[in-house]
Amino acid sequence: MENKYLNEERYQNNKKKISKIALIILIVGILIGGSLIVVGLVKQNGVNSNYSEESKESLQEKMESEKKNLNLKKSELEAKRTSALETEKKNLESKKEELKSKGITYDNFANYEDGEAYDLYVITKALDPSFDYCAFDEYKNNSLTLKYCSIVNKEDEDSKNLSVINDALDESFNHCAFSECQNNSLTSKYCSYKEQLDDFTDFNKEFDSFDSVPFYMYGAFVIISSCMISFAIFMFTKRREIMAFSAQQVMPVAKEGIETMAPTIGTIGKEIAKGITEGIRETKEDEE
Repeated sequence: MENKYLNEERYQNNKKKISKIALIILIVGILIGGSLIVVGLVKQNGVNSNYSEESKESLQEKMESEKKNLNLKKSELEAKRTSALETEKKNLESKKEELKSKGITYDNFANYEDGEAYDLYVITKALDPSFDYCAFDEYKNNSLTLKYCSIVNKEDEDSKNLSVINDALDESFNHCAFSECQNNSLTSKYCSYKEQLDDFTDFNKEFDSFDSVPFYMYGAFVIISSCMISFAIFMFTKRREIMAFSAQQVMPVAKEGIETMAPTIGTIGKEIAKGITEGIRETKEDEE
C-alpha cells in the first residue's frame, strides 16, 4: 500500500527530474536562440566588411586597373580597326585600278545588275568620301564591298567591342546598368566593380543590415521563451517550499492574534458560564 502513495523519497526524485527538464529546456533554448543571434551577427559582420573603407578602396583599385586595361584594349582595337579599314580600302583601290586597266567604265545613270562595269560602279561609290553609300544594302551586301562597309558602319566585331568600351567608360551616363556592357567579356569586370561602388551608400548598408534583424528577433524570442518556461517548471518544483514559507510567515501572526484574543475570549467564557450558573440557581429557587 505504501508504494501507491508519494513518499518523501519519491517526491525528491520527481523534483530532481522536473528540475532537470527545466534546466534542459533552458540550455536548449539558449543554444538555439544564441545560434540564431550568432548567425545574425555573422551576417552583420559580412555587411560591415562589404561596406568598409578597406573594401571600398580595394574595389576602387580594381576598377582603376580594369579601366586601364579597357583603355589599352580601346587603343588596340582602334589601331586594329584603322589598319583593317586601310587594308580593305587598298584592296578596293587595287580592284578598281585593275578594272580600269581593262578599259572598264561605268555610267552613273545606267541600270547595272552585274558584270565588271557594275563592280567598278559599286567600288567607286563605296570609296566616295562625300557620301555614305555604305549605309545602303546594295553596298553592305555586295561581296566586294562587304568587309569595307562593315568596318565603315562599325558593324564588325572589333567596332562593336570598341563601341561597348566607349559606352562603359562614359562618365556622363551609366551604361554599365545595361546588359550590353554587363555581358560583354571585355567590360563585365569593370562594370561589376563600378556597380558595386555605386551601391556603396549608407542606405544600401542599412537595407542589407535588415537581413540580420529576424535572426536577432527569433533568437531573443527563443531565449526569453525558454527562460520563462524553465522558470515556470522550476517554480512548480518549489511549490511545497513556497507553501511552507507562506505558512511560516502566517503562523506567527495567527499565533500572536490568538494569544492576544485568548484573555478576552476567556473572560467572555467566564461571564457566560456565570450567567448560566446564576440562571440555573434562580430556576431551582423558584421551583422550591
